[in-house]
Amino acid sequence: MKFNTMMLKNLLFTALFLPSMGFGQGIIYPETKKTDVSDTYFGVNVPDPYRWLEDDNSPETAEWVNKENEVTYKYLSQIPFRDTLKSRMEALWNYPKFTSLYKAGHRYFYFKNMGLQNQPVLYFMPGLNYVPMLYFDPNKLSDDGTVSLQQISAGKKGDYMAFMVAKAGSDWNEIRIKEVSSTKTLPEVISWVKFSGIAWKDSGFYYSRYEPKTKSSRNEYHKIYYHRLKTEQLTDSLIWEDKQHPLRNFSASTTADERFLIIAGSESTSGNSITIQDLDKKSKPVTIVDKFDNDFELVGSNGDEVYFVTNYKAPKKRLIAINPSQPAEANWKVIIPEKNEILLKVSIAKNNLIVHYMKDASSHLYIYNFKGQTEAEIHSAISER
Repeated sequence: MKFNTMMLKNLLFTALFLPSMGFGQGIIYPETKKTDVSDTYFGVNVPDPYRWLEDDNSPETAEWVNKENEVTYKYLSQIPFRDTLKSRMEALWNYPKFTSLYKAGHRYFYFKNMGLQNQPVLYFMPGLNYVPMLYFDPNKLSDDGTVSLQQISAGKKGDYMAFMVAKAGSDWNEIRIKEVSSTKTLPEVISWVKFSGIAWKDSGFYYSRYEPKTKSSRNEYHKIYYHRLKTEQLTDSLIWEDKQHPLRNFSASTTADERFLIIAGSESTSGNSITIQDLDKKSKPVTIVDKFDNDFELVGSNGDEVYFVTNYKAPKKRLIAINPSQPAEANWKVIIPEKNEILLKVSIAKNNLIVHYMKDASSHLYIYNFKGQTEAEIHSAISER
């Protein structure tokens, strides 16, 4: 039977209304225990009877999850067109997917998924004229393919690469390091990592973590550490902490030349503070923004200035440059002012800026110089047809 897009839509539509058609009625869900747990916020008592389920390592939680899964899988297995739908979805998804190149020193990396692999595979090229070779396959880290690489990062020399590894979609990560030329894995494993970046400086990197405790405990006092290669995690240097605000998160980034360290603080999913340190001059960290009302996304640096895309005084965003030695807002430079289109992203490519706008519900790429002047628009091969 030929399976077209309209048939697929019809099956999905039907699946949404299966319960109203009588399918699956009479399902008996496992009983969920309630406990007498509550917190008081600003004088208001807030019950939290299911907090025990937050301990995802407890046998009791595991038993509850297994019972819920039994009910779910029994229901799904009875859907008459499930196998047909699965086959069609696999056929639609079964094509090669690539990421853009990631440069580490004089070497290049990229991810490729052949089509239906659980995790994309990392490939390596010593130079642009070389045939790509498989470098690291995260699908081999576990039998079920649920261990993934959340992030890769290399220093400007490209001799070592750090991998952030997550298991089964967990926010808790481990950082492992490989020597690029030999693919040898260094012995140290960086643990208790959560909501972190990997920011290189010389022979090590900055990262964020919590202090060792049970992972079901409340996450408090997020800190930034510096790890030097080929040393134990216990000897890592504490770089940043906030003892007055236990629920704030902090992430570290360094510019491509590893001159500037940028520490971004957050209290929620939007808005961040910014602190910058000139590592070459070994100056003290300078707080540029101490509030959380707006977003400041690091782009990179150009000379003594650090570039950010921000929605501060620009709902559709703009590009600004900040000199940490002159941190006052009056000294900020507007490189690309706010426009009618939404500014999504800016990247630095050699001596140019690659600027990504959303215009008329489609992406548009432009080349700018560091003075904020448009040099050219980048047209894709598809749009030119």
